[in-house]
Amino acid sequence: MTDKDKNKIIEEDLNKLYSNKGENELRAKWSNSLKEDYQIEKKKNSTFQIFRYAVAAILIIGIGTFTISFFLVDKLSNSSDAFIAEFEVVSNPNYGQRNAEEVQTPSLLKDAYQDMLQEDYQSAILNYNLADEQGELGTYEHFNLALSYLKTNQTEKSIPLLNKIVNEGSIYQEESNWLLSLAYIKAKQNQRAKDILINIIKSKSYKFKQAQQLLELIN
Repeated sequence: MTDKDKNKIIEEDLNKLYSNKGENELRAKWSNSLKEDYQIEKKKNSTFQIFRYAVAAILIIGIGTFTISFFLVDKLSNSSDAFIAEFEVVSNPNYGQRNAEEVQTPSLLKDAYQDMLQEDYQSAILNYNLADEQGELGTYEHFNLALSYLKTNQTEKSIPLLNKIVNEGSIYQEESNWLLSLAYIKAKQNQRAKDILINIIKSKSYKFKQAQQLLELIN
């Protein structure tokens, strides 16, 4: 067989190779032809090439895992924010019947309460803090102040107030516990939030169904 004939066969095989017909077979034939007729041996994949493929695969898997994790974290944060936004002010029917000697600045507390009802939480914070300077805040007012901080994204200020109310065991304990779990999620302290959510679910206390939703996202 002349060199011209060999080149013709090789060219035909190449055309078939690029048309994806019998690809593996033609690749083997092409490799043998190079080796036998032209003493050119096709090199096998080097260790470096294999390493590159492995790194690429790891990166693809890693990016996919990161994307899923980011989606879950984002969904957890959005769910927490939604629960905070929908949380309504706990009414106090006895609020206007406080003894004047017990509350020396009733106008500030009344204004703060009205601010809460109107969802003007920044103004409520101002009025509650002014009243707090005179030591006039009770558990209910501290609860409203903590809620106002939470609704205005001042999470670091809401957490100690909520912890205090929970530890006191007041009538606002369950609501405070729920808000505290949301505050910890906002603060990215998921383990603390998880512990509270588990307790809420076990005791079937306030918002235990919503607690189950959040716990699934944390897990």
